[in-house]
Amino acid sequence: MKLFQKKNQQVQEASVKQQTRLIVFAGSENGLFPFLTAVKLKNNENDVLLVDNSQTHDIFSAVPKQGEIGNANEVSVVADRMITPEVFEKFDYVIAYLGYNYEESYYQQADLFVLLCDYTLVARQFMHDFDPQGTPVRLVFFNRISNRVSEKSLVDVMQHCTMASLGEFISLEFTEVDGAAYIGFLYEGYRSLSSMSREYQKAISIISNDAIKGFQAQTEDEDATEEDKK
Repeated sequence: MKLFQKKNQQVQEASVKQQTRLIVFAGSENGLFPFLTAVKLKNNENDVLLVDNSQTHDIFSAVPKQGEIGNANEVSVVADRMITPEVFEKFDYVIAYLGYNYEESYYQQADLFVLLCDYTLVARQFMHDFDPQGTPVRLVFFNRISNRVSEKSLVDVMQHCTMASLGEFISLEFTEVDGAAYIGFLYEGYRSLSSMSREYQKAISIISNDAIKGFQAQTEDEDATEEDKK
């Protein structure tokens, strides 16, 4: 069964949540990070809405169109949506995948930023301009293939953040496993956490814990749970 369905109807009626948390993914565009974070949160019996407002739409375009329309008791995927309180409040978590797009309303209302960086010059420029406006940031470097560009050199160009304010960051080496999983996702519309490298699974666990418990300054070496493998 596919967890995600393209949404082309209104979300069905559901009870209002006490506190909806808005998690914004910004920077380098790789839809697997927000997608698998949503899977992780959904596996913990949360209601999750995934909003793909990225330039590539690599989540929304990949998700199968067939099947039941997602409602507040399942995960829904939508694209190019403004913040809509009467819809968002039906979910425990709203994950907004903005990528390189800047949307003021999402930036102002975010509870947590996940800033993705893939070591390219485009990512470096985005980091230079990125302003979280005081909101906690989990910084994730991915697809590292050499030591020529260090994480510190990229953080040093940031105008609105410092290494001290960011705390611990996640750094993921490029692996064929993760690269193949992303390509597979683009063509098939789904990947499980168990298909990713162990380090990638740990990164998703850290991000989901940030979403659930609030930003944790120190990353933990967490083992993947059985739920991750479903």
